Amino acid sequence: KHGIAYDMITIEPAEKGLKNTSSSSSGVNLVLEKYLVIPPSCADFSQPIGEALQAQAPSNFGCATVANLGMMVANPRDLIKGRSLGASDGAVMAAGVERYRKDNVKALLDTSTNVSPSEGASSSGAGTSSSSGSGTGSY
Repeated sequence: KHGIAYDMITIEPAEKGLKNTSSSSSGVNLVLEKYLVIPPSCADFSQPIGEALQAQAPSNFGCATVANLGMMVANPRDLIKGRSLGASDGAVMAAGVERYRKDNVKALLDTSTNVSPSEGASSSGAGTSSSSGSGTGSY
């Protein structure tokens, strides 16, 4: 019912110089770390852009990005120390490169860029434009 999720448990070697201060001699130290994201308040627009400290996010620029990133991250510890990627399948990755080199890639799906709210209904034509693209070309 309560506990620690398996992916939140890490096993790391003990730091040098870390002494076991308890009376037991098991040699095991259990450390619980909890990371919190405290987003900045983005209401302060009093700081001129040129005077922003270089070590911190300036209050006038990028504050919403920093706050949103903090709210979206699943594990706040990842903002300090990332996780390893784990194993990957090199054969699958190489096959994708090989398909690209042989020009044997799948075409992109056609997508509509404008959606008309009255598509299919009779209209004077105002505000009902739609277009589709093949997904290729320059942007």
